[in-house]
Amino acid sequence: VQLKSPLFLIAMATLQAVSGNVEEKVEAIQTICDEREWLRKIQESLAARPLAARTYLAQLQKEERILMLQSTAATSPKEKALLTSLAAIAGSRAAVLSNKINTELRPLEQTIEKINTRIGNLGTLLKLWPGDQTTFSGSAAVCHAGDKVFTSATGGCKADAETSPINPRTGCQMTQASADKLKQAAGDLHKITKIKALATSDIKIPTLEVEVEYKGTPVGTDNQGNGNIHCGDHATPRCGSLTKGVAFVGLKPKTAAPKPTETKLASAKTPTAGGEPADPYIETATAIAQAAIRENRDKLRALPDTLEDASVDSLAATATVQKILLLGVGVPYSPTEDPASIESKAAALLGGKGKQIKEKFFKTITDKNIKLQIGGENIETSLEEAATSNKYELIIAYRTGKSVDSKEIADCTQTATTKDERKEKNAREKATKINAMVKIYVNSMMVSAKSKRK
Repeated sequence: VQLKSPLFLIAMATLQAVSGNVEEKVEAIQTICDEREWLRKIQESLAARPLAARTYLAQLQKEERILMLQSTAATSPKEKALLTSLAAIAGSRAAVLSNKINTELRPLEQTIEKINTRIGNLGTLLKLWPGDQTTFSGSAAVCHAGDKVFTSATGGCKADAETSPINPRTGCQMTQASADKLKQAAGDLHKITKIKALATSDIKIPTLEVEVEYKGTPVGTDNQGNGNIHCGDHATPRCGSLTKGVAFVGLKPKTAAPKPTETKLASAKTPTAGGEPADPYIETATAIAQAAIRENRDKLRALPDTLEDASVDSLAATATVQKILLLGVGVPYSPTEDPASIESKAAALLGGKGKQIKEKFFKTITDKNIKLQIGGENIETSLEEAATSNKYELIIAYRTGKSVDSKEIADCTQTATTKDERKEKNAREKATKINAMVKIYVNSMMVSAKSKRK
């Protein structure tokens, strides 16, 4: 069956095929090492989302500053109003994303913590579950301490048994055929409907099977092969006595190694008043599935578009953008108006249909066309640099006609690298004043534009 997209699933998923619905089963998680590798890939995927979102947030905030800088430099009231409206749109999108990061970051961190616990448990299980190879050492006779097995027992023996772990010393080796599937599935969690993983009950010390071999009853006068200790070890010769005695010959798991079992992702459950009790040691496969896949698969994925990369057609077709632009600029607007007419008006303000927003509003942002002299300091920069520079407040303040001492601004910038709390406080107060000036100016421009339209 030819599928529309690669099969990115763990155990079973329902995909839409070219010829109709088809259910495919992919045995990607076959061993403990496979599951552990998959969980690590999920961690990487989840951890990358907040970083990408914060980078994107900085880009949206920069757009807002660029548009605000352009609005303060504009000479036409209509152009000022348009740029101020676009700055408000960019600021609104940045605020939405900032809130999204703040509200969704903690659940993502909690999920990563759960995965850490699960990975640790799997690693512990790998060490607890022995292989078939056992080394015996430290065999010795012990005093008779009661008839545990034999009637009128005359003595006992003990030995240390070291089992080799289920994974080799070279590390946990995952199934090679599963490597690509595990990596892809971690990045495409929204395509997963079921997973295969070890059950909670399997994370325990396994039942061991001890095998011994005996021959007669060892006594002190017998010819012994282990230094008259009266207890067998696993060294050569493999017996406690050449003629009589007991020897350990095997120690291994009695049951087969645990196999992953299928877990279907349940729908969201309403939390109980007291919350569900958490096991501090064991996190079940279901807990990982619910937290990592169902609850977090779409978090921080739907990021708002940047204005610079948007097309006029897509932005002009957005109802919220239409309302802000038309009301902000003073173009007649009514919710009952023909949608096509409203869209056409918005598109005209943005530069015309079939074009990109950046052609009109972001085309010259890298040109060093801002040349100022304030307080004896020469400034030559671009809109893009100004929007990301510590001095952009100074430039805005200058363009609003407010008096600002550039040396004071420089002092504020310098205090960021010092520990002088007094200077830092003064710098914050000055920065607050400048920001207040900008807000007052922008608000006054909006009021002025509205009064002129009336």
